[in-house]
Amino acid sequence: CGHECLNVISLKLIIEDPDIVQRINEALTPQIRVWGITRTIGSFSCYAACDSRMYEYLIPTYAFLPPHPSSFLAKEIHRCAYQDGTVNQLNERQEDVLGFWDDVEDTLIKPILETLDPDTREKIEQALYKIDHTATTFLEFKGQTNTTDNDASQAKTPPARSTPEFDAAIKKFKAAYLSAKRSYRISNDRLIKVKAFLNKYLGTRNYHNFTIRKSPRDPSAKRFIKSWTVSDTPVYIHGTEWLSLKVHGQSFMMHQIRKMVAMVALCVRCGTP
Repeated sequence: CGHECLNVISLKLIIEDPDIVQRINEALTPQIRVWGITRTIGSFSCYAACDSRMYEYLIPTYAFLPPHPSSFLAKEIHRCAYQDGTVNQLNERQEDVLGFWDDVEDTLIKPILETLDPDTREKIEQALYKIDHTATTFLEFKGQTNTTDNDASQAKTPPARSTPEFDAAIKKFKAAYLSAKRSYRISNDRLIKVKAFLNKYLGTRNYHNFTIRKSPRDPSAKRFIKSWTVSDTPVYIHGTEWLSLKVHGQSFMMHQIRKMVAMVALCVRCGTP
């Protein structure tokens, strides 16, 4: 979701009041301000005359955390790594966050599980970890176990039936996972990875895959990125750590920037080369 911070617009006005800026602001909500008016020639268009644009994105640093080991994405990442024989390289790229989710499970999740009755706990484990209690084995990824298509984790289990106890427990677990993500603080190594991936965009690139209705051979899909800068000092909002990402480019297409940010987030959190 994007929110405009500062825009320049061009329009035709009949100005009779010297305090026109003040009078316009009096009619606007305090969140919207006119900072000034400059007279131009009649043919001026700020959109056409703009030679570059700059956008700033604020993103929570937990967006760069790897997916939870029980998630489909995490399992696919490790299945591909085992298939390609690149597990060690993957673990090296994720070294600074390798034990994050294990710590969350030990310190936040297991204490809640221990307070539940056996029936509710079984349903919760099935919902959280896709555990099939009817199977003889269950693959719990710890970074060493190989995966196959016949793993018990692939077994289909019926969805847990909702009960008041189950629903209350699920809320506790969601709050615990959210609290864990909000408490995450990005490491310098991970920050360097974010910057390195963003720098891959510098220069002229073909961005037909980052917008809609553009073919690979469409000349207008080529855009020039002047710079990507990342704040070295994160900002903290209600206990959550955020990074400021600023992109300076000649022009952008629909969805291009959000997809560029999303691609970098996926590359970092998935530990891709």
